[in-house]
Amino acid sequence: MAAGRSSRMGREKSRLPWLDGKMLLPWIVDELTSAGWLTTVVLGPDTFAYWGAVLPGGCAVLNPDPDRGKTTSIACGAERLADDTKWILLTAVDQPRPPALYRRLQREAAAQTGAKIIVPSQGKTRGHPVVLPGSLRSGLLALDETSRGLRGLLDAYASEIHRLPEAVPAEYSWDLNTPETYESALKWFRHHTPPSDKLK
Repeated sequence: MAAGRSSRMGREKSRLPWLDGKMLLPWIVDELTSAGWLTTVVLGPDTFAYWGAVLPGGCAVLNPDPDRGKTTSIACGAERLADDTKWILLTAVDQPRPPALYRRLQREAAAQTGAKIIVPSQGKTRGHPVVLPGSLRSGLLALDETSRGLRGLLDAYASEIHRLPEAVPAEYSWDLNTPETYESALKWFRHHTPPSDKLK
């Protein structure tokens, strides 16, 4: 999801300079793709023309009215998915995570014998990204802000959640909402390798 206006950041988050000479959004797309995820990017009207020409062909989706809330972006992305989609990973452009986590979520999904929701967690706190079985695609299409959006859906299926304890340690659970947080996260990503024992 990359359809927000980045009002708290003061500049478009998708174009923030990131690693390997890439901007943030292409870096996330490349890392998710390398981990085995077929990526769809939901964009708002202000950025769709630019990113639609830059991102790999066919992955950009327009949310015509993102001011109505994140649930509209989730629905736009879910609508693009094939009916036989097995797993859906949801993440936001302002929540970059170590690539090892994207790979771990792919392995966890492939190993599932049921239809559990896969959620990284810290104690009792649910983290991101979230992986849902394709059977919940209709639930994503029906989300609205009045029912607490994705959080409400996860609460409704709490018994079906498979948690990954401490999969996203606090030191790299960023939401890039301010310039200060962005600088802190970028510095960490440039200088650290995630501890392998926490991401296996």
